[in-house]
Amino acid sequence: MWMQWNKNDAKNVRVNVSESHYDGLETGPNEKTVPDNRRPPLWSALPWKMLLACVGSFILALLTTVCHYIFFKVLDGKDSSASSLRQPQVSLISLLLITVFRASILTSLGASFAQYLWYLLRSKTLRVSLIESLFRVRSNAFELLNLKLARHAPILLLAAALSWVVGLATIYPPGALVIHSEPNWFLTKVNASIMNPPSVVDSPIVSDGTEVFWTPKTLAKTIGRAYLSGEGAPGSPGATKMGTVSTEYRGPSLRLQSLARLIMSTGQITTLNPLGTANSSCGFTFEGPQVRCQSRPVTNVTVEGAGWNYPGRDEVLFNSTWLSAETPVDSKALVLSSDSFVGYYPVPSLSAELCDGNPCFDDRPENATLSMIVERHVLECDAFKAMYKAKIRYERGIQQVTYEVKEIEKFQFTPERKFEWDAAETSNVPNTTQAYGEFTASVKEWIYEANIRAVMDALGTSLAYTWRGSIIGSIGEPIGTFKLSNGSDVPIASAVFSPSELTKNYTILEDSILNSNRFVENATAYYEFDPRESLDITEKSINELLANISISALSLNTWYDMVEVNNTEFRNVYHFSNPKHLLLPYGLCLAATLVFVGIGLNALRLNGVSATDGGFLQILMTTTGDTAINRAAAKGALMPSEEAPRELRDMKVRFARLVETSGVAFGTAEETTALERKGWRTKV
Repeated sequence: MWMQWNKNDAKNVRVNVSESHYDGLETGPNEKTVPDNRRPPLWSALPWKMLLACVGSFILALLTTVCHYIFFKVLDGKDSSASSLRQPQVSLISLLLITVFRASILTSLGASFAQYLWYLLRSKTLRVSLIESLFRVRSNAFELLNLKLARHAPILLLAAALSWVVGLATIYPPGALVIHSEPNWFLTKVNASIMNPPSVVDSPIVSDGTEVFWTPKTLAKTIGRAYLSGEGAPGSPGATKMGTVSTEYRGPSLRLQSLARLIMSTGQITTLNPLGTANSSCGFTFEGPQVRCQSRPVTNVTVEGAGWNYPGRDEVLFNSTWLSAETPVDSKALVLSSDSFVGYYPVPSLSAELCDGNPCFDDRPENATLSMIVERHVLECDAFKAMYKAKIRYERGIQQVTYEVKEIEKFQFTPERKFEWDAAETSNVPNTTQAYGEFTASVKEWIYEANIRAVMDALGTSLAYTWRGSIIGSIGEPIGTFKLSNGSDVPIASAVFSPSELTKNYTILEDSILNSNRFVENATAYYEFDPRESLDITEKSINELLANISISALSLNTWYDMVEVNNTEFRNVYHFSNPKHLLLPYGLCLAATLVFVGIGLNALRLNGVSATDGGFLQILMTTTGDTAINRAAAKGALMPSEEAPRELRDMKVRFARLVETSGVAFGTAEETTALERKGWRTKV
């Protein structure tokens, strides 16, 4: 029934009638309220609750998507530890937004689903079992496999499928915001140990006129002296006194030598103290030593042997020499020679008997001697200085050092610097004179060069080694001929050496990185350590050790200066890595839901009355009446829906006007007629 409204007075009109009819229906006796025939305003007849559930929920889902996107955009690039929102709070807010979105989408879908479901129930007759599946399809995913639903209600099946997919789609949006480590670079200046800076060396010689104070910081052993020499007391007649202030180089310091031995053993730059964070880097530029080596052509050398009247003598089989501290660096810094035995000559003619316990020469003089022929390998190295550019990096506290060597030039160094003056008149040091000032300035440069020499000598003194062997043994068979320097060929013989006759003298070279066989167990070798075979002393290996020692000298903390350090700190930063992970699932859900919202609103318009999603009253009010469906349903009142009577399940019904009672309820096609719609309400 419609209640008609006046444009000016929207009140019900009450009339006294004994019996009235309205629109073909009896209203009842006496005073009954009869609606006015005038239509109410459209806004008052609209199903606002249903529109709010259908459209309002969709708009809320859309706003939630926008809020979620803005929320992630605001957090993008922010430090998770410095942000006011900690990670658990961010996860909670994100989960809350997802929950609101999912609830809004499902509410909108549910309202649209209900409108179209009731439109379908009004427009066609369906089996009760199929209607049951339609009511259960959004709570039981297995109903999606019902092919009858796909045939009779494909739109509702798709809407139900979407309601299940929404839950899966909302898994992805939180993954759009991730936390990853991001480097943050900043520069600091640190008072750090440096290597051999010329600008840091103050005047190493201080004089008050009568005494000289020696105050240098070096890696070398240096001695400063002031003394007088000559005849007579200063100021006396005929005095010939001379005054001298000198500085002398005496080799590398003990701590530098110890460091060099450590580097020779490990072959690695020692661990330095980090100057910044666990991830930092800094650079050092300084001058240090290098060598340039060349090998002489291999030569055969004749060494005069021992007479056969006495046991043999020791011969040098390997020898390497290094400049002594007193030697100026203007000649070969390292000379390394290695001798390999070739043979003896002349080959004796041996008789069966012994002569005084020795083999007898049939054609020898009384004191004949043998000569030894050796193959000599010689390596000569010159001293150079070069500019080192070292970069020290720390990654998670692990040290990494790289360096390059440039501007190499010949290195020359004099172990002593002197300043002399005529002390016949006075013994005081002329510390105010220009000559003395020039001397102290030259000592600064000399100390700088002495530090380079000290690093070189710290390695070189350990490279110096002599290995001697006792050249005795039984003479073997002739093994060929050898051309002497005069051009004549002489036969030569081999010899059998006994390793027990070799003189054993320990050297750090045995345990150094230069010994390629230090971890090799060779049971067939004559000698535990044969430098001729085991040592790999080359220009490359020497320069690598010199570089490692020079850089490792930073750990000795001899000099300090301000050093720039590049620091890297890794922060945990929120990163909106891929917006499509958020927008794509949200967008697809919204787009699909919008289609069903349109279908639902159209169904609402066609129905003329809103339907409630799953309401009990709606089911109660639409199943009242004395119809075949009610009678069939009564038989299964105490049965679960799965065991409902076959008659009820196969019955085809629709929601329409009952023919006999003029009421509205579910009934068979024979018991009902289609409902008519007028305005926003269905005419009953």
